[in-house]
Amino acid sequence: MWKRSYINNFCNFDSSTMNSSNSRLTSVTGTLHICFYLSQAKIVCNFCTILSSHLSCIRSVLFGTSKAHLTCR
Repeated sequence: MWKRSYINNFCNFDSSTMNSSNSRLTSVTGTLHICFYLSQAKIVCNFCTILSSHLSCIRSVLFGTSKAHLTCR
């Protein structure tokens, strides 16, 4: 039996180990586990980008109108 350890990139203090023999199932499971975290991080990044863009549009509308009204006086 081999003992492989993998340190997660998103939280380096969490390490997980898996014991494996010469089977392909454990390596495929580890690959799927890594791909799941990478796709989850990509989705979160996309949502953060959309949210920040939306908030900047709202901020420009709110503060843009108040600045325009204050400069007209």
